[in-house]
Amino acid sequence: MKPSRKFLSLPIISLQEGQQLGYVKSLILDAGKKSLAAIVVDPKGFFKDQRIIPYSKVVSVGDDAITIDKESHVEKSSSIPELLDLVKEKLTIIGTRMVTESGKTLGTAEEYYVDPSTGQITEIEISGGRFE
Repeated sequence: MKPSRKFLSLPIISLQEGQQLGYVKSLILDAGKKSLAAIVVDPKGFFKDQRIIPYSKVVSVGDDAITIDKESHVEKSSSIPELLDLVKEKLTIIGTRMVTESGKTLGTAEEYYVDPSTGQITEIEISGGRFE
């Protein structure tokens, strides 16, 4: 499992073109699926306006880079309607107060962990411990 913060600032490499396309600026979450929906590419890099990569297009997440098949997988968020609502929602886990169904506060989410191969959120670290 990989902590979400380890994704941030990783270079994004296109395997087909063999070049760096930018860096990971942020992650787009899908609460319904409890997974990463997309990666936001840093606009200061290769592209001038905000571009995203659907997580399904990610080939691999390594310690030093994220790889995708080809540059055309990097798209404007407006051209992917199913992700547009998630982009606007700006869902975040870190800093969120965690409460049980019965109303007991567990603490504040400090980090979440992702299975790099599937994008599934597997654990949440709550001020002092982990919750699976």
